[in-house]
Amino acid sequence: MSETHKRWPTIFAFVYNINAVVILSLQMYYINPIQWNHILETSLNFAHLAMWWAVWIKKKHICVLVGKLKFLEKELEYLDRKKLVKVSRAAVSCVIVLTCLYPILWLMRCMYFKRLNWPFELASVHDQNVLFLKFMYDFGNAYLSCGATFSVATFYTLYCFILATGLRLKKRSPLQAFTMYKDVVHLFKAIENTLSFFVLLFFAYTFSKLFKDIYIILYAVRVRSSKYPLIGSFELFTHVIWMAMMILSADLAQKATEVFRLSLYEYIHLPGCFECPFNRLMEDRKCLKLTAWGVFQINKSLFLGITTWIFTYSVVLLQFPQDSVGTKAQ
Repeated sequence: MSETHKRWPTIFAFVYNINAVVILSLQMYYINPIQWNHILETSLNFAHLAMWWAVWIKKKHICVLVGKLKFLEKELEYLDRKKLVKVSRAAVSCVIVLTCLYPILWLMRCMYFKRLNWPFELASVHDQNVLFLKFMYDFGNAYLSCGATFSVATFYTLYCFILATGLRLKKRSPLQAFTMYKDVVHLFKAIENTLSFFVLLFFAYTFSKLFKDIYIILYAVRVRSSKYPLIGSFELFTHVIWMAMMILSADLAQKATEVFRLSLYEYIHLPGCFECPFNRLMEDRKCLKLTAWGVFQINKSLFLGITTWIFTYSVVLLQFPQDSVGTKAQ
């Protein structure tokens, strides 16, 4: 790796931490103990910063994890590599666009409600200087929250997608197939040891955001009868899409691995193929799973379960009177 490429991670790390110190200092200095939403926001920002540092501490392990994909380099054709490059660029662009778009949406929300939803004693929403400061504050807040969380989700999604693409069935010799299979087993263990904890944190953050967005949307519709759900629905939609991409990519990687594992059964009875006996193939089936720190497996059934939880949560909220919902939201 060249010195230029080594310099960029250090620069981004410096910018992110300076931004985190500024945002957290402002929130802690101007915070009002009565406003629990600001306390919750500050706590979540501390969690995002802790997540960033956890990723930074495990940076070497993540680089080793990336290096473990080299055995798939020969399996990828030119068109596959070209497609993966386009997908990775599109994913990174989405993270940047969302980080810049969220502050604009939050500013539009404040202008619509004629109220500044931040912990500073600045009154006028129509003052251009105040709006500019509000945008800069929201941009730093979005960078602090989205920078670590969405980056982890993007890396995990792309990693699973590359793995699934490289494991597509091709004509391989028995020796190549069994050697590749051993690398895949070690790779899944490395993914679980390195990334599963961050996956659990991502889902915990996403669940909290989903429930909060649904609550605010129902409050806006039932109490204020406003058009604010257009903004809140966009945030809800982006979190659902991000989570769905992460789940589907992990499910795709597991299915591709399972198909590849089953394809090895046709080789185990051939002369000289003792690298992976039948009982080993059966035992490894339990290891070829992607989980969120062992709490739950990441597959399509998880997405269906989340959809059921969201639907049930929405139905329960709809049972509350309008006055009760409005009081809690404020």
